[in-house]
Amino acid sequence: MSNIADLIKKIAFAVDKVAITEGLALEISDEQLEQSIDASFWKAEYRPHKRVSI
Repeated sequence: MSNIADLIKKIAFAVDKVAITEGLALEISDEQLEQSIDASFWKAEYRPHKRVSI
């Protein structure tokens, strides 16, 4: 794993699977679960900036 976001998504997937197993969440396929996590995952989008000397 080269990216912290990948690790966080794997943790979210594992937590969701436990919730499904314990009846605390609706049963959905692994593919649907991954899509749901990706859709709700915050993605940083920064405006380009240019350094200006003072």
